[in-house]
Amino acid sequence: MSPQLIALLWEAFKAALSAFAAVLVQAMMAHFNMFMSTSMSASDFSSPDETY
Repeated sequence: MSPQLIALLWEAFKAALSAFAAVLVQAMMAHFNMFMSTSMSASDFSSPDETY
């Protein structure tokens, strides 16, 4: 295989990996937010910026 082709495949692989990771993180955050909103109310824990 030519080095140019290998570099192109590597860039495509990295792009696909980063896109997959972004989707995974967004799905996890959405699930986490849904879990938090259903399991406990926002008054049970204060956000860090409220304590200062």
